[in-house]
Amino acid sequence: MLEQFGVGRGSLREALRILEIYGLINLKSGPGGGPVLLNVEPGDVSRSFSLYLHLRGATIQELADTRLILDPLAARMAAESITPESAALLRSTLEREAESIGQNQSVFFAANDVHYVLATMTGNRVFDLVATALKEMYTSRLAFTALGERVARPEVHNDHKLIGEAVLDGDADRAEELMRDHLISSLGKALESPGFAASTIGWA
Repeated sequence: MLEQFGVGRGSLREALRILEIYGLINLKSGPGGGPVLLNVEPGDVSRSFSLYLHLRGATIQELADTRLILDPLAARMAAESITPESAALLRSTLEREAESIGQNQSVFFAANDVHYVLATMTGNRVFDLVATALKEMYTSRLAFTALGERVARPEVHNDHKLIGEAVLDGDADRAEELMRDHLISSLGKALESPGFAASTIGWA
């Protein structure tokens, strides 16, 4: 790479370090090591985006309001784009969530997976990455403030099950409506915690 790009060792090392910070590569040490290209994950996009939102002074309330727009739309688009493969993925995700009920941390992350799968099912890679990055940003704040257990309730799976059924039936209107009602309830329980809604999004 030094020869290919015509740069010094220090410049190359710094460039690789920046790419690693952004989650684009992993630097393996030892014999046969070096930079390994990674898939772009929502968490990586979320960490980068959170810096810009932090500098703008954006709040958790604004993040929640944005999700209230995107997630219902994701449910609608998923229902409109249903395929046998995506239907199987959604069913298995809902089953995994049901199996995790009673295990606070497990059900918390299993519930998140339902939202991630619906975003993927839209078939729109831009929408998928934006929606899941914002969901990851919100989820990480819940986990950091220990509010995750407060919203990880069995009722959440019941909501997801109904949303999933609407998506699997191809009922876009109902899927969107159910997701909006679900978010109003689940987001509301976290946002009513003192100071949480008005807090500024931190750089994670």
